[in-house]
Amino acid sequence: MSKYITVIRPRHWIKNILCLAGIIFSGNFVHFSELIKASSVLIAFSIAASSVYVLNDLIDAPKDKLHHNKQHRPIANGKISSFAAQCLFLGLFVTSLIISWHISKTLLLIIIIYIVLNIAYSLKLKQIPILDVYIISFGFILRLLAGTLAIGIMPTKWIIICTFMISLFFGFVKRYCEMKSSTQITREVILKYSSTTLEKLISITASCTILSYSIFVIGKEQILLTITILPVCYAIFHIILDLNMKQKGEDFSKELFANAHLIISLMIWIISYCLISFYA
Repeated sequence: MSKYITVIRPRHWIKNILCLAGIIFSGNFVHFSELIKASSVLIAFSIAASSVYVLNDLIDAPKDKLHHNKQHRPIANGKISSFAAQCLFLGLFVTSLIISWHISKTLLLIIIIYIVLNIAYSLKLKQIPILDVYIISFGFILRLLAGTLAIGIMPTKWIIICTFMISLFFGFVKRYCEMKSSTQITREVILKYSSTTLEKLISITASCTILSYSIFVIGKEQILLTITILPVCYAIFHIILDLNMKQKGEDFSKELFANAHLIISLMIWIISYCLISFYA
């Protein structure tokens, strides 16, 4: 069972927390029925994301066998057969569609787009520099739309832009980590980047993230929300500091959420935003 848990990567479900953005930014988190519906969206998207992880490992298995870390993945090392992986992908895919259909037809459409886009990414698009990170970032936009449109909330243009920019930021940071830490690069697109280019892209997207989030909160009625810009800036600055000082490895999501500074910044941001939205 542990090999199947490994291949669906539940630790990566943290990315799908964006599906709760709708009720957080709208202030509807105080309504239990809305919270349940948003949580259902989160579950559906997490299952869909796991199906994509399985498919990606299935396609990349031949290359993963040559990688010093990825060779230990269950599909690459043969612990899960190709047929079993295909069945797992299909099962997760269908389950996510069934749950989505019961929640919202909009959610069903968003998840279909997400899975089709990721199939195209796994087969070809991940080999194209810049576009590879764009596709990943668009996946986060779909998470945001799933957590808003699917439960009847209209996202603002600035929160969409901010989501896209911070997703690009994390995407380029991950590529930079992969470039600096790999002893044997198996992700071909990494060879099409340079460290200088990635450093520039990281700086640009970090600036755009802070600017777009600042405009988003300034546009709100509660002036106290501008305080939440502080933990956002601190988190981004600390990621860049950690990136340049330590240049840690490829499992960026694992290392990122093991950083106390970032965890505390995230908690301060969530608590302060919710309290100000509810009480101000």
